[in-house]
Amino acid sequence: MKNNKKTYNSLKEISNDLKVLNLQREIAFEELKLMKNNIQKSLEPYSYFNSVLKFVSKYGAIAIIRKIIK
Repeated sequence: MKNNKKTYNSLKEISNDLKVLNLQREIAFEELKLMKNNIQKSLEPYSYFNSVLKFVSKYGAIAIIRKIIK
């Protein structure tokens, strides 16, 4: 196992590394948000299908009840 400790010679080096790490964190967070949006968009047709299916099943149940009553 390698020792990944870095030796800094100035506060400027530390500050630069912290800025880089912060930017990497922000990029990773934005990538996660993008992935979430992509997943939501890919699942969107299924939610439309489920809504239509619920409507059809509700309408079908009402139609069956009407036929039974008549």
